[in-house]
Amino acid sequence: KQHPEHVVRGYQADIADNKFLGILYEEGGRGILQNVNGEEVAKHLKPDDWNEYVITADGPHITQALNGFTTVDYTEQDAAKGAKEGIIALQIHVGPKMEIRFKDIELKELK
Repeated sequence: KQHPEHVVRGYQADIADNKFLGILYEEGGRGILQNVNGEEVAKHLKPDDWNEYVITADGPHITQALNGFTTVDYTEQDAAKGAKEGIIALQIHVGPKMEIRFKDIELKELK
């Protein structure tokens, strides 16, 4: 299915300074797939420094770790709904003026 320009759908690893910090979300689909304890995750966030976010998608199994702390360990149970392929996008949400920076991005194919 073709989406409007600049619109992505599918699994989304969130990093934000609000209730979405560290969650797994399905953009354009089911919404929050795995929620987290925001207070616990916030303990591992470096608000004024670089953060390392490691996202691993191994078939239906997705993990997310923020600065070494695992926020999500999710296995897709609905094979008909879970994305099997797609693009990787770095996005910023609409809203007030903001700045976000990315560096040292690495992609590794699992074997």
